[in-house]
Amino acid sequence: MNFTELRNHLKDQIRPAYVISGSDIFLVNKAIEMISATSTDVSKISDNIVESAMTPSFFGGRRIIIARDPEITTQLKNYLKNPNPDTTLVLVTENLVKNAEHIDCNPMDSVTLEKLIVNNIAKHGKKINRDAVGLIIEFCESNYSQIDSELNKIVNYFTNITITADDVKQVINKPFSYKIYELSNAICRGDLTEAEKMLQSFDGQDEYMIFASLVGSFRRLWYSLQTFINEEQVATVLGCKPFAVKIARRDNKHLEKRITDTYKYALDLEYQIKSGKVGINNAIVLLSMATNMVQ
Repeated sequence: MNFTELRNHLKDQIRPAYVISGSDIFLVNKAIEMISATSTDVSKISDNIVESAMTPSFFGGRRIIIARDPEITTQLKNYLKNPNPDTTLVLVTENLVKNAEHIDCNPMDSVTLEKLIVNNIAKHGKKINRDAVGLIIEFCESNYSQIDSELNKIVNYFTNITITADDVKQVINKPFSYKIYELSNAICRGDLTEAEKMLQSFDGQDEYMIFASLVGSFRRLWYSLQTFINEEQVATVLGCKPFAVKIARRDNKHLEKRITDTYKYALDLEYQIKSGKVGINNAIVLLSMATNMVQ
């Protein structure tokens, strides 16, 4: 089951064994917290898992045992085939474990995150517009632990009833990927002053990563404008969020030819780098002035 299904699941039944896996630490810890709340007898252990699981609760009723990164031994596998009905064993592991209910705590999809953000903001008597929601997901790279932390900052920082995209930009630090998107936009607009200023903010970053990310950003802009399929399908092809496609289409429709020419120029520079005709630093500078070069 997904993390979002866990709350309703626990209302109806509690299984003898759960396996929690996934990269979102906030969701992992939240799942543990929700399962633990079903009993007053909760233990965290690192060894003797089966022995502990077979031991009755001193307080009566169900006992919850939590084991992080356990060794999946033959003894444990055999226990899970016939577990103690009065114990719930919670295994936090990325290993494949049979005979247990699995809880997926990987980053959630955009639709689920949007609902959670809107509901969280509403609890504080505020509203949030759609672009602001999309930016939060983009800036936090769909990681709900970071989203939750940033939402606390937002609701405490602003007194206005409706949170906007500009509010989000004031409070949340922009990730590398979004700064690259802004730089590519400045290049396509022909705003050389802004492009130079933004390039300076990448001091210390790997030059090859900067260039490759710029080429990828131009590809996203170009492909988003060239196709008429829906945002979700484009996002799947490009490996980005639907919100990123929406913004690319909304903000750059009038720059379609310039983006096409700039993307072609970026690909030509990429070839020149690989063939040794131009150095990486010169390529980045030339690409930042692409509007002048392709006119």
